[in-house]
Amino acid sequence: MFRARFDPGVVGRVRAWLAPDEQARADRFVFEKDRRRFVFARAGLRQILGACMGVSPAEVGIRAEAGGKPFVDGAHPELQFNLAHAGDLVLYALARERRVGVDVESFDPAREHGAIAERFYSPRERAELEAAPEDARARLFLTFWTRKEAMVKATGEGIWEAFKNVDTAAPPAEIEPWTRCDLAPAPDYLGALVVEGAGVAVRRFELVVGA
Repeated sequence: MFRARFDPGVVGRVRAWLAPDEQARADRFVFEKDRRRFVFARAGLRQILGACMGVSPAEVGIRAEAGGKPFVDGAHPELQFNLAHAGDLVLYALARERRVGVDVESFDPAREHGAIAERFYSPRERAELEAAPEDARARLFLTFWTRKEAMVKATGEGIWEAFKNVDTAAPPAEIEPWTRCDLAPAPDYLGALVVEGAGVAVRRFELVVGA
């Protein structure tokens, strides 16, 4: 897993690494800050994959399956990847011949979560939220949320259809053959990583995009 901090100073240079369809997606963002963060995140992904494949970031072929899950197009189909970004933070997950998903969210203790939990959380998740101390509920809610996001991104299922069927309050023994890691990648951020296979070791790196 790689972590990168948003650096607006490199965006103009690394934009050239993106494929035409990625640049078109970037241009559809209304706000400049969102456009720059998208370019930065995609460039970082290309930098990682290019290093693994022995090619330049611009030469990496990426396309999406019918459900939207991206994968390497061409050589090295064994590489599985996923990315997530929130605010100034980007997380990348990379594995060989294992499906993988990652999510990161900024933590806001004042965020309302009751209606979302009622609609998308399992009975066990809702019970644990209700039983948790009031000052711990917001963090527990976001822990469940990031686990759900990471799992459905790993499997490639439609996110909203799958959310209610993913019980992230289940202990590790119940989710085999998956490995799940809760993440605290930076102050005021929570995340989750899900990798296919039981007991998978996770290594963590810092990424300097554009280096």
